[in-house]
Amino acid sequence: MTGQQDDRALSMMNAAVSLALLIPLLLLMTAHRRDILDMGRRLNAKDKQIEDLQSRNQAARPGEWLDQPPVITVSEAQVYSFASGRADLTPEFTQYIARTIVPRLVQLAGVYACDVIEVIGHTDEQTVRSSSNLDRALLNGFRRTSTQLSPGSNLDLGFLRALAVVRALRSDGRLAGKLYYSYSAGQTIMPDGQIAGPEKDPQPDASRRRIEIRLRRSR
Repeated sequence: MTGQQDDRALSMMNAAVSLALLIPLLLLMTAHRRDILDMGRRLNAKDKQIEDLQSRNQAARPGEWLDQPPVITVSEAQVYSFASGRADLTPEFTQYIARTIVPRLVQLAGVYACDVIEVIGHTDEQTVRSSSNLDRALLNGFRRTSTQLSPGSNLDLGFLRALAVVRALRSDGRLAGKLYYSYSAGQTIMPDGQIAGPEKDPQPDASRRRIEIRLRRSR
């Protein structure tokens, strides 16, 4: 082999080595460019979601944000909800639920895409003077409204009042397909959200006797 042939062979070898090194680099650059394009598309999609959210927020009522549905609170200072120590809905509260609360929940559930409704019962500190049968009868009471449930504490009473509201909401066809949960805070939380302190002489307090209704998404 002549020197010229040797030089040509060496050049071809160097070219082959360079190509072998260049191909992974080109593949890496292509993958990186694809990642950048994908990231750009995701950012554009996110920007569109933000714009849509802002537009919908502007259309919502003042003070409402789509990522946190407002809490609906009804105190007995607004509407006479329950008889003292009882968890039966008054006719006034039943009408209020149908005419005011249900349409509001329908609106909020649509705006915020919520399918879960949570109801929390709050009481004042007046002593409940009945004996509880919840350990024995509560689960049957969930299924049959004819089952008489008796509270033995304010925690029991708050729960049964929340359950009564849940039953009224669940029976309204405008809220079909929603999931419902009832809870009780008893006398523990003040209307301003502060933890309550014990009273030496508990007095009736219509502002503390209230129902809170919250919406959220199940997933």
